[in-house]
Amino acid sequence: ELRSLRGTIITMISENEGLPMNFWAKGNVFRGEIVAGNREIFTIQRASESFVFEEGASNGLHSSVERGLASMG
Repeated sequence: ELRSLRGTIITMISENEGLPMNFWAKGNVFRGEIVAGNREIFTIQRASESFVFEEGASNGLHSSVERGLASMG
């Protein structure tokens, strides 16, 4: 069982440019933060429920995903 995990995932946009996402995970809960320009985007996943939203937005995206860290990348 995962007790806790913290790190940075870098998604390569081009050969020389990457977009880092800081993440925290504990049990079946995951939180990720991406800063792109002046935008902060958050991902929160608990079990099979995923929420993605931008700071200051009045709504976000909700979806169902597979359970476990495998579904979190």
